[in-house]
Amino acid sequence: MMDLLQEAHDHWIVYGKKNKIIMETDTYDFGEALDILSSHGFNKDDYILRVEYERKWGML
Repeated sequence: MMDLLQEAHDHWIVYGKKNKIIMETDTYDFGEALDILSSHGFNKDDYILRVEYERKWGML
């Protein structure tokens, strides 16, 4: 799974935390990651994908 995502995009920050491996990026589209994982047989029970949005100005 990690290899697929790293082949698709090369600006990941990867680190371990307790019982998980975390991959972070702010330059890759959420939808593309989902498409790649599902096209290779992974389903939503195989991973947790979280998205955080950041506003560049003003209040949210």
